[in-house]
Amino acid sequence: MDVIEQKWAGLYQHSIAPHYLQSWEWYLQPVKVLITESASDGIPVAGSRLLRIPVVGGKFAHYKVPRGPIFSGIDALRQHLAELCEWLPADALTLSVSPYFYADDPLCNEIDCGLREAGFESIVAADHSYYQTTPRISLAEELAVIMARYRPAFRRQLAKAEKAGIRVEVRQDKNALRNYVEGHSAANLARGAPAPDEALIEAWHKQLASSPESMRLSFAVWKDCNIAGQISMRCGEIEVYEWGYSNPDPQFAGLPKSHLLHHQTLVHAKESGCLFYDLGGYWRGEGNTNSINRFKSMMSGELVDMLPPYQFVRRPLINSSLKIARKIRANYL
Repeated sequence: MDVIEQKWAGLYQHSIAPHYLQSWEWYLQPVKVLITESASDGIPVAGSRLLRIPVVGGKFAHYKVPRGPIFSGIDALRQHLAELCEWLPADALTLSVSPYFYADDPLCNEIDCGLREAGFESIVAADHSYYQTTPRISLAEELAVIMARYRPAFRRQLAKAEKAGIRVEVRQDKNALRNYVEGHSAANLARGAPAPDEALIEAWHKQLASSPESMRLSFAVWKDCNIAGQISMRCGEIEVYEWGYSNPDPQFAGLPKSHLLHHQTLVHAKESGCLFYDLGGYWRGEGNTNSINRFKSMMSGELVDMLPPYQFVRRPLINSSLKIARKIRANYL
């Protein structure tokens, strides 16, 4: 493990509600990992994994920190935001951040103040990479009580999966990561999702090695075939569903592919002492017309709002000009 990953693993242990991987764009690698250390003892107190999103033409770019920064306290966040803004390269138009907190968390007011003091403003995201609402299932009650709240259709699918002989396998090795990435890529090929490279698998493997409890990789297996896969991340006392796929092969049509995966992840989270299982986003504007929303609502989680993303504009004039140009182009086309 290199020095940066060692520091990141240490930071993860001391952060408030840390979201370890910090990347919805799972196929992109960070261009920079920035870690803020305490001036008194050198302990990591805040960190960000920055992605670079180039603007058409390639001269400028937007930078973003998905699901982060992570930090050990508000003072550490303030120091880290100053270092982030100072680090921004000359091609940066904007910097967007999205600390992973529920809007009902008492810390949100202090986080909002710290971000605004650093020159950030809350924004309404135009794409799904920053979801603003998520279904959250409390794990405080007995498992039987939680399951009783599942919708009848979901419970029927669990029974169907058991009858069909579907089982869940949890695997954390590099080959399992490769199998997951290949399965996810194949399932999303029709949507034009970029194919990840070997570097992503290597990066994930390093993260698993440094903090294995932070990431759970599981597969739904039927007749020795992977029919679905899922990755969830530990975020403080919350287990967060991140990514999943279902095998599109026609031979698996009609099988309940992902129901048992979600249920077993919830059971694992409860047994591990988590307070919530977070189903990883719900798009209110689409409601149950969105098939993913429909699936997630079957577990009857409470819909809660998230702390919104915030943006620091490094080059306001160029950024505004490009926005106007995009609108003109869109109207013309």
